[in-house]
Amino acid sequence: MINNPFLETIDPLWLSVFAFVVGAFVGSFLNVCIYRIPRGESIVFPRSRCPSCKTRIRPYHNIPLISYVVLRGRCPSCRETISPRYPLVEFLTALIALLLERRFGASVEFVGYFAFSAALIVVSGIDLAHRIIPDRISLPGIAAGLIFSLVTFRMTLLDSVVGTVTGGGSLLLVTLAYMGYVKLRERFKGVAHEEETAKALKGMSLEELKKEAALYGVEVNQTEGRQAIVRAIADAKSEGMGGGDIKLLAMIGAFLGGWQPILFVILVGSFLGCVVGVPLMVSKGRDSKYAIPFGPFLAGGAVIFLIWGTEIIRWYFGLGRHG
Repeated sequence: MINNPFLETIDPLWLSVFAFVVGAFVGSFLNVCIYRIPRGESIVFPRSRCPSCKTRIRPYHNIPLISYVVLRGRCPSCRETISPRYPLVEFLTALIALLLERRFGASVEFVGYFAFSAALIVVSGIDLAHRIIPDRISLPGIAAGLIFSLVTFRMTLLDSVVGTVTGGGSLLLVTLAYMGYVKLRERFKGVAHEEETAKALKGMSLEELKKEAALYGVEVNQTEGRQAIVRAIADAKSEGMGGGDIKLLAMIGAFLGGWQPILFVILVGSFLGCVVGVPLMVSKGRDSKYAIPFGPFLAGGAVIFLIWGTEIIRWYFGLGRHG
């Protein structure tokens, strides 16, 4: 906890309100990151603009949560619908900031874990939209987690290293097993993803296909033709877990420290994936090839551990003693 006489004079309610408001404004910036990072655009310049008409958004039209309600979810220039993702990300970031402030108070831990949570929100938004987890977030995030362990009392550098290795290594084994299962399934059942992908990309030119491939983390050589690009995109879309998830869990391990939080995150993330994924797959039909990214569920498990992990673990083992 930060030992500051000024902070001690502030009503805890106002600190919570401040955390919520700051979180909402940070969430507005995270929306920019979610939209621009996969497209290789700067997250600083140019200023925020409408994705449809490219008109710059005026400051009074860019107030988190409030502007969406006032504008009734439409761009003031072209009247195109604004994605509900924007207020959702703003509210989610504000809520997490509030909960972290209530958990850690005005402390170094609050700052570090809020920055960590913000990175998880960006990763989740990009993974849901494009099925990729950018290395430019997860790899620096691992380094940031190791550095954070030097300034927090909650873990040591050794804990952070163990969490990084455990997180990356455990999911690597799971991913290899999953990929082996997918390959066997495709071999013996003849499951193919190229046909539906080719239909979805039918109207695109070769240059547009290359841009689409980049969004899925697929590297395209200048000599590769349309069919090869479609096949590569289909493979990327069909994999529920990949290298990005491994590096993401390594980053989570670096911030949470030790192997126990990793086990918690994987179990809770898998549970959330089942709760959300199974009904979604059932609604898509028996023969659906819909791929559900695992990254957002790992991120959800990490945030749950930060805020309620200790209580959940105590409750669980309490059930065992009284069962």
